[in-house]
Amino acid sequence: MADQATIKGHVESRLSDTIGLRLQNIRKRSGLSQRELARRAEITNSTLSMIEQGKVSPSISSLEKILHAFPMSLQEFF
Repeated sequence: MADQATIKGHVESRLSDTIGLRLQNIRKRSGLSQRELARRAEITNSTLSMIEQGKVSPSISSLEKILHAFPMSLQEFF
């Protein structure tokens, strides 16, 4: 049986993947490169890349900065 830490890790990983893929789809539909979106959001290109790949979860603050570059609210995103 999986312990709570393992379950929490799986949930967080899937959430990171979902957020990353959603951001990537929105970015591509908007015709933006990773580099351009990162510039507009004032984050590094490598950070945006890791978020899109699901390797890291963005903080609410970072996600708001990224979404503001589209523009899109957190409510619209979720």
